[in-house]
Amino acid sequence: MSETKPPPPAEAATRAEAARRDLMSRLPAFLADLQTLVNLDSGTFDRDDVERVSAWVRGRCADWGAKLDEHPGGDFADSFAATLYGQGRVRIALLAHLDTVFPHGTAAARPFRIEGDRTLGPGTCDMKAGLLAAIYAVEALRSGGFDGFGRLQLICTTDEEVGAPSSRGFLERQAAGADAVLVLEAGRENGDIVGQRRGGGFFRLEVTGRSAHAGVEPEKGRSGHAARRQPAQCGARSCRRRGGRARQYH
Repeated sequence: MSETKPPPPAEAATRAEAARRDLMSRLPAFLADLQTLVNLDSGTFDRDDVERVSAWVRGRCADWGAKLDEHPGGDFADSFAATLYGQGRVRIALLAHLDTVFPHGTAAARPFRIEGDRTLGPGTCDMKAGLLAAIYAVEALRSGGFDGFGRLQLICTTDEEVGAPSSRGFLERQAAGADAVLVLEAGRENGDIVGQRRGGGFFRLEVTGRSAHAGVEPEKGRSGHAARRQPAQCGARSCRRRGGRARQYH
């Protein structure tokens, strides 16, 4: 396979404008596809629901002739990566997740709708619109005959909303060696691109109290409840001082 050189700036600008025009002409189709995806529930713990969204996305990727790498999710739906190989050098990964925080039945209760220039519905922002944007971006490149990349991947995970317990290793392996990883989560309200986000962590703390008679010898008791709350509160204060957020789960 011969390797293509990056196009000169003028040619790159021309290609970008052609892709933009292609995408704008497909806006009605994009909105129709977005309606389909949003109206499919895909709460993280509803494995069958997430698999239905995954099947839709896999079908789209199969139309490209992409190589599919599967990863079993166990209690969660299976994650996958769709890979295209071009004749350039740059390796790009597009990252999206298929799960949402909304349980089964939410889409039926408040389905996709358009109000003015806004699209609304469960999971629209986080992140079915971003997922679909990645799909349409790849299709715009293919429509223009562009293959000046070395490797172009769409990596789809299914448990992002709970910290990616089943897919983290798969994601790290798939993205290894990428020159750029673009996370298709929503940007800011004013359109700004988000260059970095906060990290996250989960900790389990076990404490043991000491029982005592509250009326006769309370001084001999030790409250496990109070002991549990103290380090959590200290951690939350420390996190907020650093510009982060902390939540407690019981």
